Amino acid sequence: MKSFLLRNPSKIICILTMLYFCPAYSLANDKRIDETIEWKKYVISPENDERVNLAQQVFQRLLYTWDDFRIMPVLKVIDKPNRPWAAAFADGTILLTLSAIDICLQKSAREGKSKLAFVLSHELVHLRSDDLWHQRFFHELERNGNETHIGSILFGESNRELENKEMRADAEGLILMTMMGYDPLVIVGNPDFYSTWLETSLKISCKSPGSLKNKHLCQLVDRRIHVGRQQLERIAGKSLLFELGMQRYIVGDYASAKQYFSTFARNFPGHSVFTNIGLSYLGEAISYRQQLLAMNAWNDPAYMFPLKLGALGSEIFLGATQYRSDSVTKKEAKDLMRFMTESLKAAIQAFEKVLKLSPNDAQGYIHLISAYLMDQNLPMAKGILEGKYIAKFGEDNTTKLLTAIIAAIQENDHALDLFEQLTGLYEESTKTQNTERTLFHYLIYYNIAQLYKAKEDNSGEMAQWQRLAKLAQRKGDALLFQLSLKHMNMNSIPVSNTHKVPFPGVFIGEIIPKSLLLKFDKQKLRSWIGEDQLQEYQSEEQVKLVINNKRKVLSVWKDNDRKKPGIDKNIKSNASLFLYKRYGIPSRQVSTERGEYFAYDNLGVAYNIVENEIAGWFYYEKTQFD
Repeated sequence: MKSFLLRNPSKIICILTMLYFCPAYSLANDKRIDETIEWKKYVISPENDERVNLAQQVFQRLLYTWDDFRIMPVLKVIDKPNRPWAAAFADGTILLTLSAIDICLQKSAREGKSKLAFVLSHELVHLRSDDLWHQRFFHELERNGNETHIGSILFGESNRELENKEMRADAEGLILMTMMGYDPLVIVGNPDFYSTWLETSLKISCKSPGSLKNKHLCQLVDRRIHVGRQQLERIAGKSLLFELGMQRYIVGDYASAKQYFSTFARNFPGHSVFTNIGLSYLGEAISYRQQLLAMNAWNDPAYMFPLKLGALGSEIFLGATQYRSDSVTKKEAKDLMRFMTESLKAAIQAFEKVLKLSPNDAQGYIHLISAYLMDQNLPMAKGILEGKYIAKFGEDNTTKLLTAIIAAIQENDHALDLFEQLTGLYEESTKTQNTERTLFHYLIYYNIAQLYKAKEDNSGEMAQWQRLAKLAQRKGDALLFQLSLKHMNMNSIPVSNTHKVPFPGVFIGEIIPKSLLLKFDKQKLRSWIGEDQLQEYQSEEQVKLVINNKRKVLSVWKDNDRKKPGIDKNIKSNASLFLYKRYGIPSRQVSTERGEYFAYDNLGVAYNIVENEIAGWFYYEKTQFD
């Protein structure tokens, strides 16, 4: 079979007739494909083609959810054959033709990214599932080579198992791309995508197929498209729950986030959604601790933990999240402590489930350690850190910070030395600070300040923020500088408290008038949460609206936006700095695999930043979820 794919491009119809992408192909004797198929000379470098670079960016974003440590997928774009085609191979290589990228990008870059995400997600699902039916396919293709005969094999009544594998790859691929922030409506609401792909590949038109051979193949394909679209519409509706769960987590509404994620997990259980459920419980526990602190009912240091980026990500409470600060009864304090303990117990159970599903998930261990630390179970936290995480993955800056926090909780004399060793990461760094590194450095200084606060050394605590302010100012780090001023109770630069509203009269949590609902296109997606039926609409400007069966507005948002509310159109880069200067420190800043989210409770809006550009936004009610 050496170089079969490239010697016989006219015979490659699995991509044309299966969902139109080839499933994972496992070569005999487990050889690497670069030893079996001569494709290297056709590879296009991302540096030489913007389309290839875009495909690689989408692919790398999808890999954030990859949890199979047997292999690490690699994308290679080739310029032969000259038709849309994609295939995954057992060694982790995914081949994609340049023609496939062109088909995806025909309408716009925004839609093109989502279409590419669907194609690549489909292949990743096959790779993860280790599907092997393709060996029979290529054997039949080599032996027979008749398109109609092969089409019958793929779609015939006798081969439902193969079709089920493709349906599963469709379903899980759509979920994967949705979790990473790509729009499922681009796939579900765009029937031309499939037909264009197929007709370009087969060089026929199913509207006028001509020969009986083409007519028969078109009939098989039409049935596959019909069945596939029905399934994808149902799944896209359920994916709405994940999107709303993300939004509710980001704004601090952990009770709703848990409900959305848990409902989603009933149909699509996986380590990523259980990570989100665990983080929602952990965020809830942290909010209970914040309330106890505001009421002077928490006497221990409030250390913050380095939650690594997961399906949701790390959350830093940056702005002035206001809780009641009046006197608290013993019963109120006791109840809050009980709620916090219950939330931590549920978070631990969720993270343990994550590690059971994905034993090599390094992030899962960090989450579990953090939950045990907050629950003040030092033996378990230390045992997992040293016996599991370090044993599996070795020492890194995260483990050093956790070790310092454990030493501080144990009131060991060398705790300060351990923290000070980490300050050099920022003080001596010459790298450009991205948001993730900035927030990690903030955690270091925050925890040092907490250590001084535990010793009732107010001058030592204040000295840490003065030290960080000087360093941040010297490095031009706007976020760390403003955070330092905040902790020093100094006023930072004036900020705006207003922004443009894209749909006047549409308010989160209120009933939308029928007249305003007419400005949105007809219903696109539907799902259920409890007894509420959720309906998603979309305007001509691609602003999305979700209402329940009483027309109550649950969410308004837009992805991949170039016209952001309240944002100058010419802002192309340095979006983080722009937001800090315009609106100040956000109430919450959440790192996700979709990028950073800046949530401003005073504005009721959260901005999504990807690669330091504002990529979208969503609105929420200006209330606290305490």
